[in-house]
Amino acid sequence: MEICGKIIEVVVVKNTFIDNPSVVTRFNELPVPIQETLTVIAKGVRNIPGISFQRAYNQYIKYVGNVGQDLVESIFSFVHYKPIPVTQLIQAFLMESEPDQEGFINFGWRGWEGAFPTSIIRGCSANPTLDEKTIAYYNEAVKTLVGRLQPLTSYFHKDPRPDKFGGTALTGVQPYMGNGIPDLTGSVVFTDLARDEESQPPVRGVLAYTRVRTDCKLNDFSVIETDYNFGSQSAYYVNLGTNLDQTRVIHNYKIRLINPHSAHARPLHTHHLFLLGTLDPLQGILHPLQPSRFPLGFVLPFERLFQESNLIVRRRHE
Repeated sequence: MEICGKIIEVVVVKNTFIDNPSVVTRFNELPVPIQETLTVIAKGVRNIPGISFQRAYNQYIKYVGNVGQDLVESIFSFVHYKPIPVTQLIQAFLMESEPDQEGFINFGWRGWEGAFPTSIIRGCSANPTLDEKTIAYYNEAVKTLVGRLQPLTSYFHKDPRPDKFGGTALTGVQPYMGNGIPDLTGSVVFTDLARDEESQPPVRGVLAYTRVRTDCKLNDFSVIETDYNFGSQSAYYVNLGTNLDQTRVIHNYKIRLINPHSAHARPLHTHHLFLLGTLDPLQGILHPLQPSRFPLGFVLPFERLFQESNLIVRRRHE
């Protein structure tokens, strides 16, 4: 009956005639008119930065990022789902029975944190490679092993592989359907707030991508390395968006400016820029990125793309 951990559809055209509903944590505590407007489409959610919809013929592919706890950040993809009206959940609860959940979307939390069972970490200060990880919810992990939705990809807070990175928190997931970068067309692009705390300052966010496998198995990811120089400022990648047809990806970041006359950093500023270029945080000038290196070995024609794409840039301070 808990409301938390769910993705819920809301019928917004139905008037509930309730101006100030009480704050509740369980569905059965809601007034009946509000219950009738709600449908649960997924559970097992820990924290998501949003849902991205990609139109494919007469249906929509949904992309959902699930922010991890200590180990894993995960991206999920699904098309079909089995919605369960909240009134049906409450009826089953009152009858002390379980609703039919065959085909219901379950991202696995709290038994699973992405690709791994949720764990409790016992750190080893002398040698971090000897940190102990103990399964926290063994029974829940077993029960949801088969029924949970497998991630499209997962990346980790600690990753020893030289071409990967240690993440902090997933902040955005978007499909890229443009033709400006042919080798990236059809990929799923995502951002992480900042590389792990062991990285040398200044802090940098991460831009990466993956692809959907036709066999629905877990796929690997690749980092998109950009050559834009943020200087000594830390750059946190806080969000990711697209235009309506998903042919242009908008990347949002925050920079922390240091006041030389103060021991404290000034407030964060948010800048909006397209993935294919970067905005000078002080002058508002758009600079094309230098050719970016992908781990797959190809070089993308960013300069030519800038000449032909008629990009629009928005800038906003917060």
